[in-house]
Amino acid sequence: MLNSFRNFSKSFWAKILIGIIIIPFVFWGMGGVFSSGSKNTVVKINNYNISTKNFMDHINSLNLNHEAIRKNINNSIIEQLLSDLINKTILSIESKGLNIFISDKALSEIIKKDKNFLDENNQFSRTKYEKFLISNNFNATFYEENLNKEEKNKLLFNYISGGAFAPTFLVKNTFSNQNKKLSVKAINLNPLYKKEKDFAETSIKKYIEANQDLLKEEFISFRFASINPMSLINLEEFNKLFFEKIDEIENLIINGSSFVEIIKNYNLNVTNVKLINKDGNNENGIQQENIKQDLIDKIFELKFKDTNTINLLEYENKYALLIIDEIKKSIPNITSKKFKDKIIRSLVNDDIFEYNMKLISKIKTNAFSELDFNQLAKKNKLEIKDILIKGIRDNNFFSIETNKQIFKLPKKGFTIVSGTEKNKTFLVWLKETQIPNLDKTSEDYDKYYYETVIGLKNNIYSSYDNYIYQKYKVEINYQVLDRIKNYFK
Repeated sequence: MLNSFRNFSKSFWAKILIGIIIIPFVFWGMGGVFSSGSKNTVVKINNYNISTKNFMDHINSLNLNHEAIRKNINNSIIEQLLSDLINKTILSIESKGLNIFISDKALSEIIKKDKNFLDENNQFSRTKYEKFLISNNFNATFYEENLNKEEKNKLLFNYISGGAFAPTFLVKNTFSNQNKKLSVKAINLNPLYKKEKDFAETSIKKYIEANQDLLKEEFISFRFASINPMSLINLEEFNKLFFEKIDEIENLIINGSSFVEIIKNYNLNVTNVKLINKDGNNENGIQQENIKQDLIDKIFELKFKDTNTINLLEYENKYALLIIDEIKKSIPNITSKKFKDKIIRSLVNDDIFEYNMKLISKIKTNAFSELDFNQLAKKNKLEIKDILIKGIRDNNFFSIETNKQIFKLPKKGFTIVSGTEKNKTFLVWLKETQIPNLDKTSEDYDKYYYETVIGLKNNIYSSYDNYIYQKYKVEINYQVLDRIKNYFK
């Protein structure tokens, strides 16, 4: 938010200068920063090389914001973008090997028939086409090259799965698998699990002792000065002068000025915060009242949390000049209600997991029968629910995802599933299955025929994936990849 105000406050000539810098980036990638050549090969696919320039051109073609990439570096965005380019490159190599191509005439016809470019008389409109290119920041060559690749991929997949035919028995099998009716019996297992009140202080302390490394949290001590127009220039307006002062502070930080010097220069008020975690609580679980959670989040999201490093952070339409004084990892005090609740939740979840695993082990080894099912309910005074599931999409009691799990059960089989109600778990016994029949003359036949064909094609594509995996050797140059990632940091 503040950055948009800040950019707006820049002069007209500054905007022109930024434009001059950006234009080569958009149209020609990084220029000399990332050139092609064997030393700059980021990926090798058999004998085909993908250079850093190829990769940067690919990123530029996606119109991704540099800042968005930087913020997601630790979320593997560069690896995902590279994976996308590798996949597209392999498809391109495959298409070329199979002599799949789109002529200029064929491509022209595809564009002319695109409904997005047709006028009210269903005729191709050059004006609409040009407007589309301009609004998406494309030039005609770039768009048509990408459309060519997309159409070749379609032909490739049609080539791979062409002629897929679904025999009648498979169509009927698809229909029956989705529409069979299941009579099941279900027991709610939740009353059998331990509750929060069932765990004594000794259990909590024992859990902490056994999981000390996992339970340690990061606590940070820091000093910060909140900066807004009133504190910096004695005005309430985010104007050009305010952002010039912010630029001055940034330059002082870069040039090595100390936190105390900057505070003194601009007469800023400092707030001291002593050892808090990401929830804003100190080691005793007491909430700090003199700091906003938004700022705490920004501090704990810092990529480099180093002591004595000055940071200028933006939060809630203001800035904070901040220095970290201490970072330590420790286990919060047991008197902290939030920490204690966290431990108890872990104990409850561990008990649920352990109970369910014992039950699943009996089911898998055929050591659990209908008699055991009934005795479990009787002994614990639990209700046995009789449920009729009228097809896989019947979500009156269980969700569709849970139904898929139940529909895989063998005759008289058992499973543990989640109910539609939050945190409810059921032990389910499949009592009876009613399998419907699909007549070939039924109006539903075509629907399930095409669904079956799609399933067959997906199996073919899965086999093709394995074939591609074995055919192409993909080698990634991680040193070059790290250099690209460092550029965006």
